[in-house]
Amino acid sequence: MDNFDELLPIGTVLKVKDSELQFMIAGYNRLRENVYYDYVAVIHPTGLEAIIPGVDKNIFYFNKEDIEEVYSIGFLDDKVQSTRRHINNIIVARKAREEV
Repeated sequence: MDNFDELLPIGTVLKVKDSELQFMIAGYNRLRENVYYDYVAVIHPTGLEAIIPGVDKNIFYFNKEDIEEVYSIGFLDDKVQSTRRHINNIIVARKAREEV
């Protein structure tokens, strides 16, 4: 997982490029304004609390390639691993269709 080829588990705390904020992954494969994103996240450690004026619910969207640094990996068990593989396959298939 060092190169982030696999989806990181929910609860993972990380930094994305061009931001000084820390984010915690809260979901996957979201469509927003006709664009799919690999991850949906909230600001860590405040979560959904509104700390940035003008940002609705402080929910952020980004892709694997936007990840700069991982500080803490979220919870992993067999069920999480299986779900991550399934969602990753969906994302890979969607991106392959988009490239055609």
